[in-house]
Amino acid sequence: MSLVDDPAIRGDAIPLLARFDSAQVADKLLAAYASWPAENRRAAIDVLISRPPLAHRLLDAIADKQVSGTELTALHVSRIGELGDEGLVERLGQLWGTVRPTSEQLRGEIEKLASSLTSEVIQKSDKYHGRELYAKSCGQCHILFGEGGKLGPDLTGADRGNIRYWLENILDPNAVVGKDYQTLTALTDDGRVITGLLREETDVAIVLEDAEKRVTLPRSEIESLAPTSKSLMPEGLLQSLTPDQIASLVAYLQSPGQVPLPGQVPPIDPKSGKVPGAIEGEAVEVLAVSGGRTSAQGMGGFKADSWSGNSHLWWTDGKPGDQLTVGFPAPAAGDYEIMVVLSKAVDYGVVSTRVNDSEPTGPIDLFNKPDVITTGPLSLGKHKLESGTNRLQFILGSPNPAAIPRNMVGIDYIYLIPVAQ
Repeated sequence: MSLVDDPAIRGDAIPLLARFDSAQVADKLLAAYASWPAENRRAAIDVLISRPPLAHRLLDAIADKQVSGTELTALHVSRIGELGDEGLVERLGQLWGTVRPTSEQLRGEIEKLASSLTSEVIQKSDKYHGRELYAKSCGQCHILFGEGGKLGPDLTGADRGNIRYWLENILDPNAVVGKDYQTLTALTDDGRVITGLLREETDVAIVLEDAEKRVTLPRSEIESLAPTSKSLMPEGLLQSLTPDQIASLVAYLQSPGQVPLPGQVPPIDPKSGKVPGAIEGEAVEVLAVSGGRTSAQGMGGFKADSWSGNSHLWWTDGKPGDQLTVGFPAPAAGDYEIMVVLSKAVDYGVVSTRVNDSEPTGPIDLFNKPDVITTGPLSLGKHKLESGTNRLQFILGSPNPAAIPRNMVGIDYIYLIPVAQ
């Protein structure tokens, strides 16, 4: 039986379906699409944009509202445009927005930057400073990890691990512009030219918005109103940044979860070898584990990074779908931002987390090659905690296709930041 005939396609098998030139591939993927987690849906779209017939079927599904158009990123749209099918490009314009090829000069800049931003460079970059740079350059318009403006697309679910996704969108923001983000230019009767996104529209006035302001224009004062093929996102955003700053920004954009601002989480104390105030992973109570086993593992032998207490709680032999629940105390009942530091390695898995009865977070990919390192502090969001034992649950998803699929998880520590009322 081939993968195409398999009635229950596993998440880690989805990329393999790109090898089959069969209409059944699209039918199988789209039939299961709505029930899959985000990482499986992204893998399915990658397959569906790999061949023109599959891409046409995907656009059919978007037109029929079977798949939301917001599931397509600019990189997906760009790749569909590169399939060489004029009908696809025309349909993209109708369903999604403007697509134009990137100039050779910009493509050369993208390739040069991509080759310099290696995984080793990103790993050593200051993603905490990257968050500061993001707030200044991007946060006015985009939401990431629940924070930011709503003028542009939410970046949290984007193809954030793909360096070219970021570079193509930042260096050439006008190459692919979604319909909801195409600007309008209004010429008024007193000679003003105002450009922005259409936010409101009535018989007597329209409201345009850009990154700085909202402007209400009476229709009686508008001489002309026309759409443009440009995005509000300006070109040249990286020109004022040093190479180290660009690497820090990309490191933050690729982070599997929110990182603290500088100073929010203290560093490891050189005297005690621990983070002051942290709840050590190896000391938490294991409340339940549905598969595999847990133990404390010393981490002093891994020299590429440092662990609080030189140890972590190690969950091994779990399988996708298994869950580990640990208990941790809060100093008092109240609202806290929960930070966690996890371990990353070539045989580590992908996890989502849940605090008490909250909705699960998005997937956190713990794959790293070749070194064993930590994630650094990641925010699991703000939660109301009880004064007794609270629950933190880890849920294994499908592993990174590049990982050795042992699905291991390491919990270095938990850190609670009280939220001021």
